Amino acid sequence: MAKSPNVRLLNRLLRTELAAAAVYEKALTHVDDPADRKVLQENRTSHATRAVMLGQLIQRRGGEPVHRAGPLSWIGKLVEAGASMMGRDALMRSLREAEALSLESYLTNVKRLDAESAEEVAEYGVLEQQHALNRIAARARPRPRRR
Repeated sequence: MAKSPNVRLLNRLLRTELAAAAVYEKALTHVDDPADRKVLQENRTSHATRAVMLGQLIQRRGGEPVHRAGPLSWIGKLVEAGASMMGRDALMRSLREAEALSLESYLTNVKRLDAESAEEVAEYGVLEQQHALNRIAARARPRPRRR
């Protein structure tokens, strides 16, 4: 049986959530500041919770949820390879960029879902993704300007 377009799109979002949760798990090993750690833990939990929600939605639509991370895994590799070398500010800016990409993915894909799936994903997924972006953006310092 072929996968429905909804299941494919929902699995795309699920892969992104799995990748994001893994990225935050890795990032936490490189961060000591308590306020930064709190935000990273909140975002990791947020992504993991959304992964569960998406997996359940996929199953209700008759699909099989994926179990492997997706497009954000390059950021995870960057974090794993040298977050301690790149420094706190660069790490936080990278996470902010990843959150912005995730929000863009939600906004693009929710328009392609059937009405019922779109409503559920928008109600929790998009809103919570915006909160995750806002949390990390509040901790990320702007890139210094060159003179």
